[in-house]
Amino acid sequence: MASIGELQQIVGINAWTPDTAVATIGPRSHFRACAEERFRTQKHVRGYPSNAITWATASANVGIEQSRSVAYPFNPRRFEETTYGGWGIPSYLTGHLDRIYKRLARLEELFPGDSIHAVDHHLAHSLYSFAASEFDDALVVALDAIGEFEAGAAYVLSKRSMSAPERVWTLPYNGSLGAFYAAVTRHLGFQSNDEEGTVMALAARGNTERYQEAFSGLVKGTGTDFELQSDCISVASPHDRRLQFTDDFVAKTVPRRVPGAPIEQRHADFAASAQLVFECTLVTCLRELCSRTRQSNLVLCGGVALNCVANAVVAESLSSVCVFVPPAPGDDGAAAGAAIACAAYDGRALPPSVRSPFVGPEFRGEASAVLRGLNFDRKSVENTPEWVADKIASGAIVAMVHGGAEFGPRALGNRSILASATLPGITSRVNSRIKNREAFRPFAPVVRKEDYEKWFGPLTKRVDGRHMSFALKASDEFAEVAPEAVHSNGRARVQVVSSQSENPLAAVLNAASGFGDWPVIFNTSLNVKGQPIVNDTAGLGKLLSESGLSHVVINGVAYARA
Repeated sequence: MASIGELQQIVGINAWTPDTAVATIGPRSHFRACAEERFRTQKHVRGYPSNAITWATASANVGIEQSRSVAYPFNPRRFEETTYGGWGIPSYLTGHLDRIYKRLARLEELFPGDSIHAVDHHLAHSLYSFAASEFDDALVVALDAIGEFEAGAAYVLSKRSMSAPERVWTLPYNGSLGAFYAAVTRHLGFQSNDEEGTVMALAARGNTERYQEAFSGLVKGTGTDFELQSDCISVASPHDRRLQFTDDFVAKTVPRRVPGAPIEQRHADFAASAQLVFECTLVTCLRELCSRTRQSNLVLCGGVALNCVANAVVAESLSSVCVFVPPAPGDDGAAAGAAIACAAYDGRALPPSVRSPFVGPEFRGEASAVLRGLNFDRKSVENTPEWVADKIASGAIVAMVHGGAEFGPRALGNRSILASATLPGITSRVNSRIKNREAFRPFAPVVRKEDYEKWFGPLTKRVDGRHMSFALKASDEFAEVAPEAVHSNGRARVQVVSSQSENPLAAVLNAASGFGDWPVIFNTSLNVKGQPIVNDTAGLGKLLSESGLSHVVINGVAYARA
């Protein structure tokens, strides 16, 4: 990799795959990152992230014509460095390889005269995720459906020298946990690369015993040496790398559910069995890696790390390990990791903002005219957090827009819908009137850092809860205070907010306790099912006109429907 230069901008681009995104590291300790979907109306949009590139370079006050280093989180040379177990590249991966070469060629056309750097996919995941953590040293494990041709990798990384990563393990595609869970998602009638979280929530309502015999033979091996069994699950065709369950396996379990068909108990039982296999395989693999590397700090990333129940089970099972998941563990984060790889190689110090989730675009457009057209009045409010806490305590549901958007799929306070977590029936109201989601899907409770251990136990000392990445076992006291925040498996996907943080939810939580309410609120993303998180006035206007939302706060200014 050629030297970049301290004064040049680095642009990391994930393009032509789901979660296309851009991240920039500028010459003045500047870091910005955003997925393209925030500028469009399509979730997990593919293609070229033209809008995100325009925004990122403009926000750095650097024209796109001045961008001199472009990093892409796929490296086709990974194919050239291996013989794939001595058998050559399987036919179902050759098309994938060809696409990567074509995408790099297209980037060279789009950035003529600039240097293009191909970064190993799982290394890109790992570098961003480690940089976003507070750890000085860690084992970083990236697991997803597929990178170049592998389904995962592990590195031992140190903040003292991120330019020389040590790869300690690689997972072949025939053991892909990400591709397995995507197959489960499709089999249950949901959209893969989008609704895996729905499957995870459905699994909490299932019984693992019903299909235990069939699922017990799905994974062969243990520890870091495992593979999916081809008599249970295999590639869809010689030229399609997606996995699907075999006819014999389906005959022993449940037929593929047609999208939109009723969700039955057998579907929940199938999801529960799949989730259990997923968790057990993940735990045994990570336990061996932590033991082998003698690391007590663990960073999880890649799409697999979006499974917050499995993340919690990992933390519970590895009793002496601290666990971190970044705000953008998926392929959007890989764009940031590609840029970080270039910066690390050049010895450039990373800006502190790489550890913040709020590095996306500001809310776009003039909201007051749109809100007036929807019969919203601006309210004269002296203390906005108190106003929000008061409305929530009285049963209102409040939309919150503040500062830069979150990088990653979770709304962490800057593009959120807030509600009381203690009022009966609130989950049903938000799901049916606003989010249009399945009734069994819970919402994330937000708690203060000082209440975190009290309500979720000593595990909280080893789990960073800032990014809604862990579904932890709730205490009896918490379940009594906020029963709708606790899912049927006794867990809650909790978000922790420190009173010293930049998160606007900190002030709302403190105000809630001042009103005599318990300092716990629901936080869900500012969108409806199947749509990206809202980030402009047009999207907000559409959401308000089609939902039951009647209270909005935009950068500290309060509005209420007349």
